[in-house]
Amino acid sequence: GALQYSTNEADTSGNNSRHPHVWSGAIAWAGGPIEVSLAHEIHWDLFGGSRNVPSALSNFNDTNVRSKDKATQGMIKWKINKVHQVEADFIRKEYDENPSVVGRFENYKNNAYELLWSARWTPQWRTDVGYIHSEKGSCSRHGGVTCTTDGLEGTQIQAGLAYYFSRQTYLFAMYALLRNGYSAQYNNLELQDVSIGEDIKQWAVGLSHAF
Repeated sequence: GALQYSTNEADTSGNNSRHPHVWSGAIAWAGGPIEVSLAHEIHWDLFGGSRNVPSALSNFNDTNVRSKDKATQGMIKWKINKVHQVEADFIRKEYDENPSVVGRFENYKNNAYELLWSARWTPQWRTDVGYIHSEKGSCSRHGGVTCTTDGLEGTQIQAGLAYYFSRQTYLFAMYALLRNGYSAQYNNLELQDVSIGEDIKQWAVGLSHAF
């Protein structure tokens, strides 16, 4: 098990003062061919919702509003035999705020899934295949104003192949396709932003050696 707490020491004063901080924790169990884990995280007053909506809907600059963002992830991994290993993950995320201005962001929640398959066919050959999908979710705005999440879904398909010359050296090839909904902006690029609705295709080949 693990437990973590952090704060950015940016508290505000007043009747509805903000106290930005994060709690997170996880537990895991492994026995035989099965491994399971459960993780949960809460962000207070970090405004994951308001930071990702147009300024007209955001509560970030309204010091009377507070936020509570939370996510839960469950994982199960199964080593079927010496060759195959499969993993399934489920993630539930929710952003919640308490605005008083009609039309401002109030709530967003969605689910995401991940399936992974790893195979070690021989001491030399290994493959990995993965599928990830995030649902568009649902949202609400204060005062019952219409809120839509159309186009916020995203999907990634990835695959990799490796050939081991030794324990330290292997040749690899990888491919990933990330498809964004027309309103989504998921990004698997480390140093580059993507446009809303942009799809990303990546190829990679290389040689790795551990000294």
